[in-house]
Amino acid sequence: MRSAAAPDLAGLLGRVAGGDRPAMAALYDATAPILHGIVETIARDASAAAQLTEGIYLRIWDRAPRFDPAAGEARAWLAAIARNAAVDWRRRVPGPSALADAEMVLSDETLLTGEAPIAWGSAAALLHYQLRALPLDAQAAIRAAMLTGASDAEIAQAGLMRPETAALHIRDGLAQLAGEFGLPASGGELALGAVEGERRAQALRRQLADPGFAAEVEAWQQRLAPMLEALPAIDPPADLWPRIDALIELREADAPRRSRRRQVRWPIARTTAIGLAAALAGALVTIAIFTFAFGGLRPGPPGEAPVLVAQIAGPDRRPDIAVRYDPTGSALRVRMRRFDPAAGVADLWLLARDGTPFFLGRVTSNGVARFPLPRPTRALLGDGATVMVTIAPADQARRSQPIGRVIATARLVLV
Repeated sequence: MRSAAAPDLAGLLGRVAGGDRPAMAALYDATAPILHGIVETIARDASAAAQLTEGIYLRIWDRAPRFDPAAGEARAWLAAIARNAAVDWRRRVPGPSALADAEMVLSDETLLTGEAPIAWGSAAALLHYQLRALPLDAQAAIRAAMLTGASDAEIAQAGLMRPETAALHIRDGLAQLAGEFGLPASGGELALGAVEGERRAQALRRQLADPGFAAEVEAWQQRLAPMLEALPAIDPPADLWPRIDALIELREADAPRRSRRRQVRWPIARTTAIGLAAALAGALVTIAIFTFAFGGLRPGPPGEAPVLVAQIAGPDRRPDIAVRYDPTGSALRVRMRRFDPAAGVADLWLLARDGTPFFLGRVTSNGVARFPLPRPTRALLGDGATVMVTIAPADQARRSQPIGRVIATARLVLV
């Protein structure tokens, strides 16, 4: 591993936002043991942790223009990205539950009484005192959820309590913290990640459809992240940085496109593409709007009626999906490439602002497809509307609710 340093992380992120690769190397040197420690401790899988850490630094490279030093400390922002990736992975990959880890946190008197040393600076110190003001049961449940990724049901089992009791402790504690943070309480539960089932699905859909709620969730994640200083630092594999650097070099080969993207600065980027990848089952979501990298779906020439467009790239840019809708018509046109039909079928959904999904169409192969839309659905399509793509088994009948894995989202833009 490269020699560690402790530079100004916010300053480094500012340089990374401008495409400065030496700054990215310095950022890695300064933070890799912290972020890898968070990932490996939560994931409990060293091999998976290395792959997750690799993806986290690629995500940091992409998201650096969105970091706002006025909104919180850089270390907390970085730690929240790492923790989200680890929790998402642990939720979707079969393996040991977080029960044993939650039991360990709930039995750690040093941790729960706030006697652990504070090393992360002012944000950690402030959160330390805010947590100590909570009832002990609420503080313990929140710490267990944050440090392990455990659900409220797992925390209840670890604490020998009813699931609804654990959920109540968490909600009451978050409500008290909301007043301290100056944030609405509604984003706290999703940021903590303790909710499961339909409640979690509804919150994720709302996060996609409502930029204001997405901003609340991200703010909560950053405010809670200093708790993660309790997790040990762990050095990543020695060959991890060369792999990350090589991947960044490949990504930067498309320099003109990335140059345009990096000119989108905070807060504009924050309101259009906030926090989507960390919350959606670990998918690496890339959103590129206004331009189409492949032919067939392009905005019309000047003077024509405006149309709604979006381009979406899923994990590893597979598949690439372009969407075009003419508000004067009644059909949606979708072009897909780099899609493997063996993976299933791609279902397109429109998310209303309350998170309600509306089916738009099913794509089964590469090429252009046309989907007539009923009038109620057409009424919901507009500038800023959210389109979501899920992958479902090919033999699965279409349903009124998304069933498959969410791979990408984007907002339609009027051009």
